[in-house]
Amino acid sequence: MYKSRMRYVTGLREAMTGLAANRVRAVLLAPDVEAVAGEAELDADLLALSKDGVVPESTGALSEAAIQQLRTSAAKLGLDGCVRTIIAACRLRRIPVVFCMSRQRFAHALGLPKVRFSIVAVYSATGAYDEMRTLVKEADRSHVAYNQLLDLSLIHI
Repeated sequence: MYKSRMRYVTGLREAMTGLAANRVRAVLLAPDVEAVAGEAELDADLLALSKDGVVPESTGALSEAAIQQLRTSAAKLGLDGCVRTIIAACRLRRIPVVFCMSRQRFAHALGLPKVRFSIVAVYSATGAYDEMRTLVKEADRSHVAYNQLLDLSLIHI
């Protein structure tokens, strides 16, 4: 019997597992993730990358420390550490990260109104390539507009 492939996964642990296995093609992230610190320290390079977004000149391959960070349990990293690690790994691999809906709207969009999750990792956009391309273009355009607005506000301070 034919078994269909997963097109997306929800949740921080599943997204981190997919990134470690190099299966993720895009990440949709809710901006209302609660900040919960963990007991494990973030890799310094990943922490800097998740904050300022400067991508080093590389082939997109993650360092051994970064891969180990992805395999660290989500409980040890905490919510804040998981989100920063996912963002940094996506920036290193040039995987689009889109900040979009609230956690509750994610659930409604996927038909799971009682469940709340903060991340959707897209494995395959089969049959929806145009929509995915449009989503990424609009996210890039919004990111540029936000940075311009931020630059203008810093000039007037």
